[in-house]
Amino acid sequence: MLADAIRRRADPLWIAALVLLFPFSWPVYFVVVKARDLPWGVWRRAPNHGQGAPEGRPWNPESVSGDGQLALADSLEERERAAEAEPIYRAILARDPESLPAWHGLARALLSLARAREAVEALEQVLVRDRSFRGYSAALDYAEALWQNGQHRDAVEVLESVSTLTRRLNHRVALAHYLTLDGRRTEARTVLQRALAEHRLGVGRGADIRWADRATAMLADLDA
Repeated sequence: MLADAIRRRADPLWIAALVLLFPFSWPVYFVVVKARDLPWGVWRRAPNHGQGAPEGRPWNPESVSGDGQLALADSLEERERAAEAEPIYRAILARDPESLPAWHGLARALLSLARAREAVEALEQVLVRDRSFRGYSAALDYAEALWQNGQHRDAVEVLESVSTLTRRLNHRVALAHYLTLDGRRTEARTVLQRALAEHRLGVGRGADIRWADRATAMLADLDA
């Protein structure tokens, strides 16, 4: 939780509370802050790289320059103000078509705006240059965009490729999730069982333990 707060550049009061009020502050932080990414956004979102944009305040992208524009757009997208973030990302890309963070941010904004086909196209601009961008989070967003665009088989194939390559528990939980949505419950069960078996053979880190709990819960639902 502390690492997550630092990564998000959370309010310093949160960081102080996580340290001074441990362990009671940790579940509170998870529910109030981190749970906003759940159930599946937790493996999608990239860090917020800038300060939050005040709610209700109009922003003029031209008043911000350089990296500040990307930070502003990321902040707006993180705060679910995708319609405001989109033109800023596009302004960045007009100047620098090779900006992978801007393409990725634009895709996330487009997903929030239910424009999946455009999100697919934006994410392809990222993955053709770096398929592991941001720890494969762009690839996971690509699977979500494909799914929302009705390309269910393609979405599952992307996740199969990523989970086979990385063997990460969260990627395999994502794969099982989409297999379940696709009605392939037996395959989802097999993925989770194998992932948990491999997890038990290794030394799990904190994040892996959390994903192991998620995998166990999903497996129980599939067996019910």
